[in-house]
Amino acid sequence: MTRLLSVFIDAWEQLRLQRVRVLMSLIGVTLAVAALTASLALGNIMAKVQEDTSIRHAGPEATYSLTASGPGPQPASEDLVADLREAADRYGITYATPVISFDPVVPQHPGYVSGYAVDPAFFPMHARTIEDGRALEPQDAERLAPVGVISRGMADALGIQSVAEHPTLQVGDSRVAVVGIVANQWQDDASIYVLPESYFSHFEAATAEDGEMGGGAYTELKIWIPADADPDALAKRVASDIAAGHEGLRVSADRIDAGAYADFGPDPAVITTIVLASVSVAILALGALSLINIAVVTVRYRIREFGIRRAFGASQRRIFVGVMMESVVGTFIAGLVGVGIVAVVYRSPWAQSMFGTAGIAGLPPFPVEAAVAGVVTSIVTGVIAGMIPAVIAVRSKVIDAIRF
Repeated sequence: MTRLLSVFIDAWEQLRLQRVRVLMSLIGVTLAVAALTASLALGNIMAKVQEDTSIRHAGPEATYSLTASGPGPQPASEDLVADLREAADRYGITYATPVISFDPVVPQHPGYVSGYAVDPAFFPMHARTIEDGRALEPQDAERLAPVGVISRGMADALGIQSVAEHPTLQVGDSRVAVVGIVANQWQDDASIYVLPESYFSHFEAATAEDGEMGGGAYTELKIWIPADADPDALAKRVASDIAAGHEGLRVSADRIDAGAYADFGPDPAVITTIVLASVSVAILALGALSLINIAVVTVRYRIREFGIRRAFGASQRRIFVGVMMESVVGTFIAGLVGVGIVAVVYRSPWAQSMFGTAGIAGLPPFPVEAAVAGVVTSIVTGVIAGMIPAVIAVRSKVIDAIRF
């Protein structure tokens, strides 16, 4: 342990003595490591955001959309919802929900509001985070007045700070009690979620009139198949059971999560990461060449030192490791600085604003994998860059100390 510590101390002393020369070469290494770390972090963040966006909009793995069609008149949405719930109970599917999209009129809100009639399972299926209050619950269907959950963007626009204030909204001809505030899907998201029973009792008639509440609604049935089941087969059985209760009705089951599109080409996030990482590696190689050049010149000026050390009994291994560690310690410090720069920029208000403009409501934590990769890459670069001057130092002879 003492020997290893002495090697690090010697390497640090040499870096301090040659700081002007080494600093110029390490600037390139620092920038290259920062670029590499940023590219890996960006790819990781893009993949995470893409996965979260897919879950929020489509659902988790093995999520299916059931679509009804047929030559005759379509069954009422209320009947389809009842059929879906019955089939879900029959096959033990915990997560099943209708998604009835409609256009509510909220006089208190200055802009467009999206309305969704969903079951309580909708929120865990789509990873919707309740920031205040609670999500919809089955017993809410028994209340005389409708209750709803609104998005954070809508709450801010209406000046609602907390559901503890017992806020209410005028939606069409009905007064809706707000019981929860859900995180935005995008910036300035203005959405309201109610139970299907509330929609059928208070909003469906106005929606169908094509006047008071936007005109028309779209009904989608979603199920999330358990991982231990055969998703395709079970989804088709559920679709068949729903269709069986209506003459001439066809119900198709289509997988809509991100896994359904895995065969349509490579992930754009992976391509972006590869391109950015390739550019960063090229910059890192140039920085390593600069470091090698300066290290070789420095070693040639230290031939007298190495000869004297050999005369006093220093082994070739000690000299080799000592010279190589000078590069490793330098690049390690450069790597830490590069990773630190990226981490600080990532958490800066500028980065938060930039990602917010791109539609990302909240940034995930800084990827640890990217930071580790940046530091490890800097150490490997130091090892490679330090081997050539280390070999030159080892080959120095005692007689060279006299000659120089």
